[in-house]
Amino acid sequence: MRIVVVAGQARKVGKTSVMTALIRATRRLNWVAVKISTHEGPAPQGIRPNGIHGAGDTRFELTEAKEASPFTDTGRYLAAGARRAFWLRARPDGLKDGVAALLAAIGNDPNVMIESGSVLSILKPEVTILVVDRKRREVKPSFRRALTGADAVVHVASVGSNSAGSSPFPSSARRFVVARHNWYDTELGQFVLHRFRRTQDA
Repeated sequence: MRIVVVAGQARKVGKTSVMTALIRATRRLNWVAVKISTHEGPAPQGIRPNGIHGAGDTRFELTEAKEASPFTDTGRYLAAGARRAFWLRARPDGLKDGVAALLAAIGNDPNVMIESGSVLSILKPEVTILVVDRKRREVKPSFRRALTGADAVVHVASVGSNSAGSSPFPSSARRFVVARHNWYDTELGQFVLHRFRRTQDA
């Protein structure tokens, strides 16, 4: 199983948009796409139709989306061309078991893309992509931890600009730029495909 993780500097920075653009551009890889949300308190009790649940474990809930939709992140993954899409909601103390349930549900699917920063404490992906916007001041703790191991940093440029300017987040990772009217960078897609080929050839 080859894994790409897309993490973000803060909420609403553009992680889902970057991820769906990348799925759409590399859809021949038949991605399994995953959103992981962590929160305090018990996970929702209800089991959605066609969903998967952690055997009565209220520390997490795992559901599989079945329909493409512009109104949910997992629906957007499917609309972009993902073969399957999951949503894992977990308390911090249930994340590890939730990820184990997720991997069991994914099974033998070879290519997985995960929108999450917290999962980096559990999994070591082939490619870690960080999405940043230098105009945003908020920074997730998981993002700062991820910076040291990032493979790519995607800067969200201002409207009407193709440059993100200097970054307040120094990193040795490859740097890419996207704009809010065009979330895809061709070189980013090629970078991911190259890393996957290198893994396959190893």
